[in-house]
Amino acid sequence: MKFISSLLVCPLLGYALGLFLPWWSPALAGLAVGVAIPQKTGWSFLSTFLGTLVVFGMLIWMVSQGNDHILAKRISLLVTKQENPMALIGISAGIPALLAGISALTGRLFVLMIRK
Repeated sequence: MKFISSLLVCPLLGYALGLFLPWWSPALAGLAVGVAIPQKTGWSFLSTFLGTLVVFGMLIWMVSQGNDHILAKRISLLVTKQENPMALIGISAGIPALLAGISALTGRLFVLMIRK
């Protein structure tokens, strides 16, 4: 149950914070979830990583779909040397997901360190 709640809370909190804060808002969401929801460190990383990856991937895909992936195709030529907008969407969603996962892991390890 903690895994599912962490899977849902972190990306939604990261999205809500992203409306008011800069690009690093998923890190704050991951840190808050890592501190607030007690679970094993690996599960803390995995749940926040997967939740953020899915939500931010869907958001990026919906924005890119709105213009038929024109910009994503051109940027993917620069980044991956192929016209593959899905690879660019995966990379773009992976950055906040990794940021949230590492932050959740840091928050969880900080709580464990304080308890000892």
